[in-house]
Amino acid sequence: MFLLVFVSLSRLWLFCELCALEIFIFLANKTMPDNWDMVGKEWAETGYDLTAIYTLNSFFGIPGNGFSKIIAQAGKGLGSGNLLAGTITSYNAYHPGSQFQGEHPDWTWSSASAGGDANRLLTMVDEKDTSARLLLWGGYTLDNGIGFFPSIQGQYNDHHENDLGSYDYWISAMVRPTFPVSDHFYVQGELGYVHNNWSGATSNQSKITVAPTFILPTGMGPAPEIRFLATYLPKSWTHTNESGESDSDFILGFQADVWW
Repeated sequence: MFLLVFVSLSRLWLFCELCALEIFIFLANKTMPDNWDMVGKEWAETGYDLTAIYTLNSFFGIPGNGFSKIIAQAGKGLGSGNLLAGTITSYNAYHPGSQFQGEHPDWTWSSASAGGDANRLLTMVDEKDTSARLLLWGGYTLDNGIGFFPSIQGQYNDHHENDLGSYDYWISAMVRPTFPVSDHFYVQGELGYVHNNWSGATSNQSKITVAPTFILPTGMGPAPEIRFLATYLPKSWTHTNESGESDSDFILGFQADVWW
């Protein structure tokens, strides 16, 4: 049996070869002096968050060619909302986190956030705000090469003295199947669903995506991919009908990436 433990002031890493598991724990202490909004209100100047990652060398214990991770995160102050396990970047301003944050173009009344600007709202958290997030994801590949990569995640945010609501949370689930056709082409898809609750007001959205993908092997390791996307949204937040209600939408696009 091989067991390795690494501990520092902010991290703990444990690896057990016989148990086929890996545990990583990370604690971040955050400080932001003079955290003022556009109208002079002071928000949280300190905070912290904790991340624990449990890695299995199987798809949640199912034998075969698979992997999975269980990730739990919690934070307070500058470690809550969209800043949970994140820093001040444009990506974190827009990614799923707190529904009080993110982009709100209809908040023209909010001088404090420059009209609901996501980058301004990112740091507008109270010292007593708390958040918790759970993520389960992994993948399993059959002997014929067909793969399935599902994930389930959710986040709960408790807002202290927020006039727009005392809490919000969201839960989402998705699965991405892949179907190999040849060494240079495969088809992947994605089915996804998200449910939101903002102090009792609920909404949901789903999507269906098909993405034919071409692989361009270089013979030197990296294999660039070019994929075409077709996505159907039964109820889109960005597309409304004549009555101003969410309507269905269809999106076409393409994407290119490479890794090494």
